[in-house]
Amino acid sequence: MKRVLFSFILSFSSLLINAQNDYIIETERNNKVVSKTKEEVFVEENFKTIPMCQWDKSTKFMFERNVLNKNEANWLSFISDLKCKGNVDLKFIADKIFYVNRIYEKKVSCPRGRCVRTYIEFKFENNIFTYEYLGSKEELCANSGNAGTKVDLVYLGDVDIARKILVGKTMYTTRKTNAKSLIAGRVGKQYDKVCITRVGTSLRKEAPVRIFFKDEHSIEYYVDVYLSNTNQYIDKYLINEYIYFPCVFSFEDIRLNYPNISDEIWEYIKNHEVKIGMNKTECILSIGNPSNKNSDISSSGIVNEQWVYNRLYVYFKDGEIDYIQNR
Repeated sequence: MKRVLFSFILSFSSLLINAQNDYIIETERNNKVVSKTKEEVFVEENFKTIPMCQWDKSTKFMFERNVLNKNEANWLSFISDLKCKGNVDLKFIADKIFYVNRIYEKKVSCPRGRCVRTYIEFKFENNIFTYEYLGSKEELCANSGNAGTKVDLVYLGDVDIARKILVGKTMYTTRKTNAKSLIAGRVGKQYDKVCITRVGTSLRKEAPVRIFFKDEHSIEYYVDVYLSNTNQYIDKYLINEYIYFPCVFSFEDIRLNYPNISDEIWEYIKNHEVKIGMNKTECILSIGNPSNKNSDISSSGIVNEQWVYNRLYVYFKDGEIDYIQNR
């Protein structure tokens, strides 16, 4: 009897499992681990993201230039005595360093009765600017990655670290290096060997670190980047590759991966140029992937392709550029 009962329970359980599995559609799982680049590892190891709730008296900032250009204290997103004085010339705080003075909680009146607010004081000499967060310090820590936990100030901590470990280092530019030259009209090259010469601040919150570098002809350029996510709201799916350090600089010479590309063609690639006779790989290295592709096969079996770019049509015949047309 016991054996029959056990057999019945087992059969009934199997029936339930099979019934439940009818709702489950198994899909192939991708177990591949996305590896990080050397540049990403370098940033993670040396430029730590500090949540707002952990800022202390060593955490320092400067005001953004565009904020000070407003020249009206009432426009500032901080609590300050200056707001009580009407229009105040803000030039006296330009290029001044502000340190975090203290972080504290306070109960205030609100529509729900009494609510907790967290205040962060920034101090320069006798001037206090206070940022108000609508919530407790614990909530501030929990929401440290959200847009509402950032202030309109330029974080200087990454500038200090970059000065110590990047100046004098040899690196290579990439397709994302949107560098500006100190010589009017000069444009930096991609995949170029450069030496970092100095580091300062751009006075831009979204890309606070300005990196200067020289090419092999001693021409100096600069580019603005961010390294850590301190005081940054970064959507990991919408990273701006033109200001993120691991996308802008490389520790390795990409040309080593393409030993068959001639010096002549490589010079075109470094200058973001294409020429007749280039193959598809060389074209992509130079000006990137097209926004669209059109193709057909001739009666003789030759494959013709049209690659569409923002300002160019590039025509391939049997895998090589046959014609280039400006849009």
